[in-house]
Order: sequence, then structure tokens, then C-alpha cells
Amino acid sequence: MTLKLRYDNFATLTRSAPLAEPADLTEPIYQAACALLHKVKPARPVRLIGVTAGPLLPIADRQFNLFEQAHTEKRRQLAAAVDAVKVRFGDGAITRARLKR
Repeated sequence: MTLKLRYDNFATLTRSAPLAEPADLTEPIYQAACALLHKVKPARPVRLIGVTAGPLLPIADRQFNLFEQAHTEKRRQLAAAVDAVKVRFGDGAITRARLKR
């Protein structure tokens, strides 16, 4: 997971941290990006924020957790439904409420 910040004076700051385990949902990636941003605590205006997740692995290479929480499958189904809405109606058709300010 990599976070890239570019400030108003075009100085660029990059920070990286590994995820605790492979992720195929947006929530763990979002949480990791927020954690990196909170560690940096930008003190000046930011003109660009970039998040990179990688390296990517095929699902067959994923080691599943025996004690994975039951709601994970529901989250995957929700993510698939959101993706289907975006394909049919466009990217602006649905978003997380916390992203609307």
C-alpha cells in the first residue's frame, strides 16, 4: 500500500506500508490509506493524493483464513452489487455516504 501526497509547492511525499493480509474489498484498502494519511498529518495544502495497492495476486494464490468473519461474504456480495450498478448506470450512480460532504 502506497500513499502519495503532492503539496501546493509541488513537493511530493510518498509513504508505504504493507496490509496485514491480502484484500479483495475496498474497505481494508481505504482504512490502510487513511492510517497512512493520519501518520503523515499534512500541515500545508495538498494538491494531489494518490493511493496504490499492490502487488496484486490471483485469487487462487490467496491463503484463506479459517476464522474469517461471516460478514466478509456479505461484503463481497455488496461490492459486486455496487460494481454492477456502476457498470449499468455509471460511476456517479452510487457512492458511499461518507464520501459526500
